[in-house]
Amino acid sequence: MFNIAQDGRLLPPVQKAVQSLEPALKQLVQHDGRFFTDGAHPARRLLDELTQRSLAFTAETAPGFSGFMRLVTGAVDHLAANEIKDAGPFDTVLKALQSAWDTQEQKLKAHQEAQQKALLQAEQREMLAEKIAADIRKLPDVGKVPVDILDFAAGPWADVVALAQVMKAPDSPSDDPGGFLALVPVLLWSSQPELTRQEPERLNDSIPGLLAKLRKGLKTINYPATQTSALLQRLVGLHQAAFEKPASAPVVAAVPEPEPAAVVAPEPLVAEESAQSPAAVPEESASAPAEVVAPDPYADFVIGAWVELVTNGRVVRTQLTWASPHGTLFLFTAADASTQSMTRRMRDKLAAEGALRVVPAAKPVVARALDVVTA
Repeated sequence: MFNIAQDGRLLPPVQKAVQSLEPALKQLVQHDGRFFTDGAHPARRLLDELTQRSLAFTAETAPGFSGFMRLVTGAVDHLAANEIKDAGPFDTVLKALQSAWDTQEQKLKAHQEAQQKALLQAEQREMLAEKIAADIRKLPDVGKVPVDILDFAAGPWADVVALAQVMKAPDSPSDDPGGFLALVPVLLWSSQPELTRQEPERLNDSIPGLLAKLRKGLKTINYPATQTSALLQRLVGLHQAAFEKPASAPVVAAVPEPEPAAVVAPEPLVAEESAQSPAAVPEESASAPAEVVAPDPYADFVIGAWVELVTNGRVVRTQLTWASPHGTLFLFTAADASTQSMTRRMRDKLAAEGALRVVPAAKPVVARALDVVTA
């Protein structure tokens, strides 16, 4: 008990609670020596649970620590008030603590699942928006589209399309919810006065639906109202230019309305394949010496790892509880059940600044103390 209480990883209140358990344990070992040899003994498991869970807190002022200590103090007081002749009282206290912790964890799990779903959708949306933007920029004759309109279509509007596809109902038969993807060819065509003045009637018919759908779609991503107004004013100016200047040559015959250029709906997200197949590698590279692979700085950054973050000059310890399939988003859960999400870019930035580090896994407190005694 002396060695456990001296463990520097334990905060002073936890050390004091461990010392308060000594009388009850002294009584126990007079009747049950299995405490020293059986790792599954209720008293051993109680000590393990108390000490290991306490390592989630780095300071007595950490959120959730006071609630944790209330449970620990209640357990210690119960054991101190009973005569100990066997492991029964320890088993009773352990089950009561586990029940309280299980209730907390069930509430936390429901909250985490909701956050994980939101983060997963965010990752899917971002990757889908990038693919949609790339497809838009590959459309024929996009070089004739005003740069700002093309940037809008491959930027905010690609995000609108991606969000609609990610959020659509599983049983939805549409590959283009809201028709936002189909609007892209119309948007690009309508922004080119040299084309639209050839078909003023088509332009006139397209404008109301185009502007209305742009407003509707941009609201789904909370696009700033001022920027929406600026975009619509820009489009109105381009449309007006088509009506004000007559076409360079009269249309001799009625031209059938061209089919709008199709923007291919993105395929389901899959892991990206290597850009270069093995067959494309030059033969001489096979004989080249293998490059030395640098060790992965995040090899220990795995689910379940404890991480120390420096925020506002204070060290906070939290646990990595979820990572998105593509490793671009992470969810952390602190001992007080508070959660925090982080992008991979932010993780790398904080790690480079020394504001994030993985806490090395260490031997449990009780096992280490027993090893010292044995030695």
